[in-house]
Amino acid sequence: MSDREAAMAQVRGVYEDGEAEINGRVYKFHKMQHTDRRKVFAFYTSIQQQMQAQNFAFLDSPQFAPVEQVMFSNISFDGNLISKLREHWEEVPEDYLQLVSVAMGAMSYPFIRGVGIASQSQGAPENQTTSAKPM
Repeated sequence: MSDREAAMAQVRGVYEDGEAEINGRVYKFHKMQHTDRRKVFAFYTSIQQQMQAQNFAFLDSPQFAPVEQVMFSNISFDGNLISKLREHWEEVPEDYLQLVSVAMGAMSYPFIRGVGIASQSQGAPENQTTSAKPM
């Protein structure tokens, strides 16, 4: 399994399980509205190559602030939304980068799971959508 396939398997697991364990701490992902998920996905696709190159300069950009708010309003730790835990990142800063990376992938997963975006494939998508019923 390639690194990319392993990363997609991790993202799929977080999406399906609704939780991620980071440094022994469990973060729960809540159901998201489509418009919130779309906001995360749009930003994620614009910085995905930066993240792969371990360039996290986007974290301090004005464009990231509303995306971060959406993400942390849909993830809880110890029964509380991250967005409400003012001291959380002061207490566990080592979780921040990994949670941001995992959250962007997991929240974008419904968009990327069958269309080859995550693999940056230039070929046709593997899963074609068909319907027996007329639309």
